[in-house]
Amino acid sequence: MNKYTITSLAAIIMLIVEWGCKKADPAITIEEQSNVEIASPYESQTFKTNDTVFIKAQINAGVEMHGYEISLVKNDSVVIYAESEHVHCTEIDIEKKWVNNLTGQNELKLTIKATVDHEGMEMSKCIVFKTE
Repeated sequence: MNKYTITSLAAIIMLIVEWGCKKADPAITIEEQSNVEIASPYESQTFKTNDTVFIKAQINAGVEMHGYEISLVKNDSVVIYAESEHVHCTEIDIEKKWVNNLTGQNELKLTIKATVDHEGMEMSKCIVFKTE
């Protein structure tokens, strides 16, 4: 073998090794395609007794979801409002309302959770707002 053949073979082997070791572009995961946006109420917003709290949110996923849950939980862990719906779609618009029947100062945690698949994959978002 002459030195040009050896050099050419070495270059070809190096190219094959380099191509074989390159990582594939990472696939877009469901988490990267998905989001939960809460438009109302907003973080730290305060509501008085008998005010109506409009719950508006949008859930988007890159795959078909299997439903959602909404919960309002007081700072003492008491659930004061909960609702769920089993739906099959990639985008969910939520428009609900709750009348503040609480007295005194409270912190409420609003959680919106979507079930992405039947294997337990979920995505969620929480905000905290106040009543007085």
